[in-house]
Amino acid sequence: MADADEITTPAEAKHTLVKLIQELHRVLSALRGMDAPVHDFTLDAMQETIGDRLVKDLKNFTASYNRQIAKRDELTVLIDALTSLQQERTDHAVTQRDLNTATDNRDAARASLGTVNQSLQDEQTQHGATRQALTDERLAHGNTTTTLTNAQQALNAERVAHHTTTNALTAEKDRHIATTQASQVKDQLLLRERTALGPVGRSNSISGLLVTDALTRPRVTEDSVTNDQTDHANEPTFHTTNTQDPAVERTAQGDPRAGDKRPQDSRDSRLSSLKQSRQHGVQV
Repeated sequence: MADADEITTPAEAKHTLVKLIQELHRVLSALRGMDAPVHDFTLDAMQETIGDRLVKDLKNFTASYNRQIAKRDELTVLIDALTSLQQERTDHAVTQRDLNTATDNRDAARASLGTVNQSLQDEQTQHGATRQALTDERLAHGNTTTTLTNAQQALNAERVAHHTTTNALTAEKDRHIATTQASQVKDQLLLRERTALGPVGRSNSISGLLVTDALTRPRVTEDSVTNDQTDHANEPTFHTTNTQDPAVERTAQGDPRAGDKRPQDSRDSRLSSLKQSRQHGVQV
């Protein structure tokens, strides 16, 4: 049987108690076969001895159990302390890691702030350059506006001059039309006069020439005068008036449509010949 001082765990104490009870039953069973006095004396003595032993063992077991409970409590406290320390170490490691992360973030923020400051300075420099460019552009715009104003004034003056020139050309066209109409009226009067004279000697040939000239000469209209002015718009102001009659040109070239084959230099020469023919007819 194990000694009570050797009991260290509750399992051992329980095992020892079971062994004692089994030994007690065995002793009691053996005593029942003896004589009564001896049996009673021995049984009483044995019961007393066993009772004392059981009480002693129970006390020892209780003391040992209390010691084990105390050790367990101490171990529990120690384990709790170690667990708390480990948790504190873990928390410290986490805190240190967070602190390192915060430090890195702070350094990154400082670097980013430096970059932002540099970008801001560059932006301010660019803004200054842009403002200077805008000022130059405004000055250039002012110069351009002045140039455009001067050009507009020159264009207005040119328009006035063009309007004056157009009016002058219109007046010239009107004068040309009036002159042409007067010439046509004069030709009609000459034609009537030649027709009234009739065929008299040499004047017959001249009258035939003049009648043919009046009948074949193209009629001058306002459109033809306008076209003639358009064709001669870029020519000098001084024009030489062509008084050569188409019939006289045909006569000079030997055209058989002409009544007289002799060339005529001008309208004045024809009129002179007409007067001579009239005088000759009167004399005859």
